Amino acid sequence: LDTGRYDAFCGTVWADAPRRKHLALITPYFYTPVYLFTRAQERSFDGQLARVNHPKVTIAAVDGDISYTSARRDFPLAKVLAMPQTTSLGEFFEAIRLGKADIGVVDRDSLLAYQQQNPGQLDFVRQVPPVYVYGEMIGVAPQELRLKLLLDEAVQELIDRGVVDKMAQQAGYEFIPAARRYTLTPPGE
Repeated sequence: LDTGRYDAFCGTVWADAPRRKHLALITPYFYTPVYLFTRAQERSFDGQLARVNHPKVTIAAVDGDISYTSARRDFPLAKVLAMPQTTSLGEFFEAIRLGKADIGVVDRDSLLAYQQQNPGQLDFVRQVPPVYVYGEMIGVAPQELRLKLLLDEAVQELIDRGVVDKMAQQAGYEFIPAARRYTLTPPGE
């Protein structure tokens, strides 16, 4: 985006302060809860979120990613296994499966897909609510405010018409709908 070669980063972006320095982010089109996960046989974190913030715990995170900034911010006593930006989701999962890290944070659908291919290896930490809820957004170059406003309005129209919700439901994603600007009530109610 900085070079002007592209107008927008249309892959989903979960925003944190470092990303906001380089992107103007549009209105979230829906929200995704993310959860702690660990090796399937590891149950010591179940119902014990506070246990993650301990010097003997290592959290897997991608350097420069929201997973890294969130781990440092929210679990400052824990160690962080900083993986390179080129790390695939499979490599991220394998770092925990192989014991290089104890715990990680991921959306439900990504871990379920891994579990289908690798049953009994990794599991969600139980009795702990989502640790974050991130807005799914598109990013544009900060100087492209007209494009941002255009995309904001287009996305909000799709939200208001229920198109985004239908698309996410058809794809089978776990999501929290974005707010509509209005609520329709049938006549007579």
